[in-house]
Amino acid sequence: MNTFQRFKESSNDNFEEKLNKLCAAIAVIAQSVDELKNITIEQGKNVERALQLAEHQQAGMNKFVDAFYEQAKSVTELLLSLKESTEAARNLAKAGESSQAIAKSHQEAIRELLQELRQSRNN
Repeated sequence: MNTFQRFKESSNDNFEEKLNKLCAAIAVIAQSVDELKNITIEQGKNVERALQLAEHQQAGMNKFVDAFYEQAKSVTELLLSLKESTEAARNLAKAGESSQAIAKSHQEAIRELLQELRQSRNN
């Protein structure tokens, strides 16, 4: 075999080795890209689940705020009712005092009338 043929064979072997290394590197890159794609898909699913969870939490918080508002509204109405009840109780107490004074006055008038009737019978 002459020198040229040996050089050619050696060159072919070297080229083939480099080509094999390049193919192996491309295969590793392709596998890495595939893994990256799978990880990205998983992360997308995780983001979707997090978004759904956030939406559920927001809905729960909205319900809590609505319930708190209704409770505050009920407490306000209760306080107004209590104020009205207190005022009504005061008015009833005043009416009771007035009724008591009138009843006492009537009782005294009836006593006086009875006394006058007794005196007029006795005369």
